[in-house]
Amino acid sequence: MALRLRDRNRSDSVAAMKNARLSLWSILLLVWTAYAFFHSEQLMSWSAAAGKPIGFREALLGSLGGWLLWVPFSLFLIRLVRRWPLEPGRIAASLCMLSAGVFAVILTKGVYVYVTNPFFLWYDQLPSFGEVFLTSVRNNFLLSWLVIGGAHALLFAERAQQRQRQIVALQSSLSQARLEALSAQLNPHFLFNALNSIAELVHHDADATDRMLVGLSALLRSSLSRSAEQEVPLEDELELLSHYLDIQKVRLGPRLEISRAIDLHCLDAQVPLLILQPIVENAIVHAIARRIDGGRLDIQARRAGDRLLLDIANDDAPTDDTGHGHGIGLRNTRERLACLYGDAYRFDLIQAGDGRIRVRIEIPFRRADARAQRDTSGHIEPRRADAVA
Repeated sequence: MALRLRDRNRSDSVAAMKNARLSLWSILLLVWTAYAFFHSEQLMSWSAAAGKPIGFREALLGSLGGWLLWVPFSLFLIRLVRRWPLEPGRIAASLCMLSAGVFAVILTKGVYVYVTNPFFLWYDQLPSFGEVFLTSVRNNFLLSWLVIGGAHALLFAERAQQRQRQIVALQSSLSQARLEALSAQLNPHFLFNALNSIAELVHHDADATDRMLVGLSALLRSSLSRSAEQEVPLEDELELLSHYLDIQKVRLGPRLEISRAIDLHCLDAQVPLLILQPIVENAIVHAIARRIDGGRLDIQARRAGDRLLLDIANDDAPTDDTGHGHGIGLRNTRERLACLYGDAYRFDLIQAGDGRIRVRIEIPFRRADARAQRDTSGHIEPRRADAVA
C-alpha cells in the first residue's frame, strides 16, 4: 500500500507539473499573440509613412511570424532563470549561463529571419548573415534581458508565497504542538489533586472514599476518551465538570455549595476541552476549601451575540490565609485560549469587593455538530442545567 501511495503521489506531482507547463504555454501564447496584433497596427503605420503601405493581413502575418517565436524563447529563458537565478553566491556563474542563453536566442532569431525571408519578406534584398545577426542583436538583446527580469520577478514572487505558506504551516504545527502539550499537562494535574483529595478521606470515611473513586473513574473515562480533541460541546464539558464536582462534594460535604445557571441555547457551543475544570479546581482548592465555613461556587454560561460568555465565581479564601494562590490551572487555561483563538478571546480574573473572585471567559460562539443529547420529542435535555446543588 505504501508503494501504491508513493506511485500515486508521484503521478499527482507529474500531472501538476504538466498542468503548470500547459498554463505557462497558454499565457505566453496569449501575451505574444496580443503583442503581435498591436505590432501589426504599428507596422501598417510605419509602412504608410515610408510610402509603401501594406494591408492588415500582410502586416498581421509578418507580426505573428516574428513575435510568436518568442513563445518558445520566453519559455527557454524562464526555465534558464529557474535553473540559474541571479542570487548571492552564484551571480558570476548565473550571469555566464544567462548571457549564453541570450546569445542563443539572438543567434536563433537571426538564423530564423535569414531562412524564412523568402516567405515573410523581412528584407526586400536579403543582406549577408552577419548583417542579419547584428540586427538581431539590436532588436532582441534588450528584450531577452527584459524577459529574464520578468522571470526573476515571477520566481521570487513564487518563493515568497511558498515561504509564507511554510510559515503559516509551521505556526499551525507549533500551535497544535503547544495545545497538545498543554492538554497533556492538565491530565496529571487534576488527577494528582483528585488522588490527594481521596487520600485525605481513605482512613476516615470508607464510604466517601468509595464514592470518590467511582467519581474519579467516571471522570477519567470521560476525559481520556476525548483527549484527542481540542474542542467539545459545552454540554460534554459540563458533564466532565460534574464528575469532578461529585468528587469535591464528597470531600467537602455541605461546605461546598454549587449553583449553575446555564443557558440551554449554549449547550451545543464549542468550548476547549477541560476549560472549566481547572478554573473550578482553582476556586475550590485555593479558596473554598480554605474557608472554615466553606463557600459558594457559581457557574454561568450564556450567549451574547456571536460570543460565548463563561463566568465562574467563588467565595475568596480568608484574608489571613498565606497559602492562597492560583496554581497552574489558570495559567494553562489562558495559554490554551491564546493558542486556540489568538486575539479573539478574553480572560479576566476579577477580585470583587464583596469577597468573591470571578473568572470571565469570552470566546467566539460556534455551534458543534449535532452532539447534544435529545429525548424522543427532539428537545435537548441538559444534564443538571439550571440546577442548584
